[in-house]
Amino acid sequence: MAGGGRGRAQRCKAGPAPPVHRRRLGGFPGGGREDTAPGPGRGARPQEGQAGGRPRLHPWAGEGRCLLSRARASTCCAPGAEGTQPEGAWEPLLLQVCWFVLLLRDSTLALRDSGKMKPSVTPNKVCLRNGHERCVSSLVPAVGCARDGPKSVWAQLNALESREELLPSEQPNRLSHKGEEILAELLQLPQRGVLVRIAVSSPSSKQPLDDLQALEQSGAAVRKVDMRRLTDGVLHTKFWIVDKTHIYLGSANMDWRSLTQVKELGAAVYNCSCLAKDLGKIFEAYWVLGVPDATIPSPWPANYSTTYNKETPLEVQLNGTDAGVYLSSSPPALCAEGRTEDLHALLSIIDAASQFVHIAVMSYLPTMEFSHPRRYWPTIDNHLRKAAYERQVHIRLLIGCWEHSKPAMFPFLKSLAAMQDNGTHYSVEVRLFTVPANETQAEIPYARVNHNKYMVTDKVAYIGTSNWSGDYFVRTAGSALVVNQCDAKAQGELTVQEQLQAVFERDWNSKYSRDISTLGQWENICRGH
Repeated sequence: MAGGGRGRAQRCKAGPAPPVHRRRLGGFPGGGREDTAPGPGRGARPQEGQAGGRPRLHPWAGEGRCLLSRARASTCCAPGAEGTQPEGAWEPLLLQVCWFVLLLRDSTLALRDSGKMKPSVTPNKVCLRNGHERCVSSLVPAVGCARDGPKSVWAQLNALESREELLPSEQPNRLSHKGEEILAELLQLPQRGVLVRIAVSSPSSKQPLDDLQALEQSGAAVRKVDMRRLTDGVLHTKFWIVDKTHIYLGSANMDWRSLTQVKELGAAVYNCSCLAKDLGKIFEAYWVLGVPDATIPSPWPANYSTTYNKETPLEVQLNGTDAGVYLSSSPPALCAEGRTEDLHALLSIIDAASQFVHIAVMSYLPTMEFSHPRRYWPTIDNHLRKAAYERQVHIRLLIGCWEHSKPAMFPFLKSLAAMQDNGTHYSVEVRLFTVPANETQAEIPYARVNHNKYMVTDKVAYIGTSNWSGDYFVRTAGSALVVNQCDAKAQGELTVQEQLQAVFERDWNSKYSRDISTLGQWENICRGH
């Protein structure tokens, strides 16, 4: 039964708080050992650029460290702190207070509020200071709030198509107006002295370049990363970093359709410089690979490494509740030392679930989707089946269904759903989610689809940028935000995991979701909406 029993979010029992001066390992599944690595203030300093074409020290190195304890909430990052602490000193700095907002783009659908769908923070109470308080409800106003002077908006954009020509029938509705507003904000930033850097996947001959050219003419720096040459993939990540303090990461391409015609999910995290600086290291890897004839260093220089990962997550407060957070990345070749590979993060979350694993993703294929000859790639599929068989974990998959769905996907999904058996108590359910389209909307290419890429379990929330097939984890650049608050006592607000679970249950129980085992030919379902 949807929404009941084992499918409901439950808190973990809170464990004992770790000592103030010992970094806690095991905040995420797979941890549990004591920290024997050098602590902040004691480890090696970032090294300068190395010979042989190695990337040089990036602009964020040496701006401060995040020293974490379990004391009362306060900021944990002090700009300019690098070098001010004596070697071997442990300064009991405090948890950084960050604001997390779950961002949804599904306002055109008649989805019923479950009662838990309120944003984690009321939008008009999320304020940034720019000489005065200015309230924001998404990252676009945060871009507008970017501070004057030598500050920055560093964005990884998969596509900028906000001025794509409208169909005549769409002119009255102005479906691209939100994309045009974002582009207008970005074009104005260099005039205010704000540094804008954009790393974008090398455009194909079919993609319009007008927006990128306009951005470059406005003073923005744009680098096109040739992932096809570097890894035989693409740059599929979608994130923004503003003033090294605020971030967005999620499923939405930087395309007007993502703002009005595609069902998206992402996260904005405000006033979280520790996390923003760590995401900046991933951006810097893309940036250095955007120069002509770039090669992937092996290993990556030390200044690209991180101490925040599955074993040692960053400890912050999200909306008043303690959280362990880290960023994962793919493909493995782009992961510097300490960075958890995206596939490893995803599998460890599945393996640690004890009650349920709920997945919402546009595409699910246990294959190397774009390889020739064809290759079977059952890595994720095997872990889901193992969880259902060995631990009787309740598995639910909510898959996007549209005219571009791969025919090969449906037999695999039906095979997973066939595990459902009342006699053996295996519990695996698969539903297809269709976004309806009227005659005008149906004319818009690559639109009207559930584009979400997230997973929620009884312990962890995972918000990513990748579809679930082998290529996205082996060859293609992607990233994910992983949040664990199951050991914490929520302070009035819903945890990230509870919010994400509420979104999943709403969509699962909606009229747009249909059980795959009750459907006929997929073409009649996905192409007939």
